[in-house]
Amino acid sequence: SITRSGGESVDTIEYAVYTELMHRSTITDITARTIVAGAMVGHGLQKLVTWRDWPGPRRSGEILREEGLGGGTATAVVAGVVQVGAAALMVAAPRSWLGPTAAAGTMIVASGIKARNGYWSQHDGAEYPLMLAALGTALAVADEVTPLGTWRAISGGAAS
Repeated sequence: SITRSGGESVDTIEYAVYTELMHRSTITDITARTIVAGAMVGHGLQKLVTWRDWPGPRRSGEILREEGLGGGTATAVVAGVVQVGAAALMVAAPRSWLGPTAAAGTMIVASGIKARNGYWSQHDGAEYPLMLAALGTALAVADEVTPLGTWRAISGGAAS
């Protein structure tokens, strides 16, 4: 038997199972956050930097205006900063909901803009931003649901 910091005794096998599940959850979470963060950095930087086929702030602002989102260059810069910031938070604060929520929020807006073209990405539709929004949402709630829920299921009680 192992005694947790709160003085509660936990069966060694329960603790081993919990530790293994948490380890797998952490690896999965870090992998997912890194992949989504990479996509968000790309989304943000192409709005902030004019380089090769990246449009930069001015052209991104024109594109956003053409697609019905006001604000022009300022909107493009804000979106780019939020997207790069979301990516940084997902990697730097892997147990925080803030980065994934910011990513999901910007991708929900992008999905709304792209929805007029249908669902599929090959028609410039909402498919890709919707997937990033869904992943951001899943990552935002994962820390609340998985570790706490796993511990409750194993221990039969409240997590400490």
